[in-house]
Amino acid sequence: WISVTVPGGGTATVTLRMVGGCAAADVDKVYTATKTFTGSFVFYQNADTDNGFGASSPACFDGAATITSDVPVVAVASYINDLLAGDGEGVYNALSR
Repeated sequence: WISVTVPGGGTATVTLRMVGGCAAADVDKVYTATKTFTGSFVFYQNADTDNGFGASSPACFDGAATITSDVPVVAVASYINDLLAGDGEGVYNALSR
């Protein structure tokens, strides 16, 4: 998931651009989605809609994402990989420059 918040509760138009694949042998694909919201929104990658992938959601995804916005935002993302042994979870905080 990727959670995006507008400090102060304003409205933002956010674009997610994700690059990656499902398995190591896959050719990376680019997925782009734009969403306008007020306050905050969570993109759940396993959801059927509003998941950040746009019109063509992959069966699974392992890759990277960039977030752009028309106003300053704060984002927190979780990375979970159940394909490897051990602790497959990480949380990343993103701050705009």
